[in-house]
Amino acid sequence: MNAPRHALIVGAGVGGLAAALTLARAGLCVTILERAPALEDIGAGLQLSPNASGILDELGLLPRLDGLALAPERVRVRSSSSGADIMVLPLGHAAIARWGAPSLVVHRADLQAALLGVVRAHPAIALRTGVEIAGFTREGSGVRLSLDGETLHGDLLIVALDGFDLQYVVALDKATGKTVWRKDRNIDYGTTDGDAKKAYPTATVIRSEGRDQVIIPSAGATIAYDPTSGAELWRVNHGGMNGSARPLFAHGLVYINTAAGGMKLLAVDPSGSGDITGSHIRW
Repeated sequence: MNAPRHALIVGAGVGGLAAALTLARAGLCVTILERAPALEDIGAGLQLSPNASGILDELGLLPRLDGLALAPERVRVRSSSSGADIMVLPLGHAAIARWGAPSLVVHRADLQAALLGVVRAHPAIALRTGVEIAGFTREGSGVRLSLDGETLHGDLLIVALDGFDLQYVVALDKATGKTVWRKDRNIDYGTTDGDAKKAYPTATVIRSEGRDQVIIPSAGATIAYDPTSGAELWRVNHGGMNGSARPLFAHGLVYINTAAGGMKLLAVDPSGSGDITGSHIRW
């Protein structure tokens, strides 16, 4: 049996939550990424035409709006000069009879809360808040997102910790949080000073020469890993510390900024294996 397709949605507003429910109904696994640390009651009143409320009904949302949404009886358009009716459009029961769904008015916060309740109860949808998108990479018919300090690759969340006393990369199952693999950096920093071992990287995931690579800079070196297993594919030793710039991939080369010290800026051919410092740095 093929694994279900995975959809990534950026933004947990009304549109993002509704899209997640629709995709989950179609059999996809969905991850919603929201920049705000919490979803707050903001916004104003919304008018939901019957085509919109019909979709909400299919998603099982209308019962959650009972007592929160109003169903106007009619819409009246009047002349600004005389006040006389130009047009009256019956709504209420007439809208349901004509279009199969009601015309509603609801506060945005109430609609978002109703959607959020269904989303959080759905087993195929994961919602993450406080997430800043750093970029994305197109891959065939899909994309991979890089987050601020972490990277999503399929079902894995890949994070680097390059601190004073510990330096490693870890891949977590995004659904359970369990560790799938962990690799120590194993870099010769040339010092015992923990401050010189620090870096603040965001990974870049690329596909080159038929293989997936997650490329993560650190102090002293940049290392490419197999994102599925964590196996080291290649490394370049370039010196420097406090690196935070995400590597870029274009024209078949990986561009790396080493921050404080080191080679500063270099272009690397990612087709090699092992230590490619002496063989694959193009400039």
